[in-house]
Amino acid sequence: MTREILALALESEGLQAGNQGYAVPENREATFYVASPGDLFPIERVSRVELREKLILLENAKRERFFFAYEDVLGVRLLGSAGARAAGPGFGR
Repeated sequence: MTREILALALESEGLQAGNQGYAVPENREATFYVASPGDLFPIERVSRVELREKLILLENAKRERFFFAYEDVLGVRLLGSAGARAAGPGFGR
């Protein structure tokens, strides 16, 4: 992926860039899929994304930081907020 594509994807989900990059709200869950030799490496529970000039910084809920080249990022999964999910097949009012 490119920096521009990642920015478009995050902004299309309502995330706004701040001084520290894109903050993923606690009611959302983000997973980034990164290519590694012969495998797919998921970075789960991403809480902050910083799109730097030549690389991407991912920080997860455990405050671990991961740095990757943009071309190594294969995809992003961002789950909707709990309030946006359907309530299910109930008969409540």
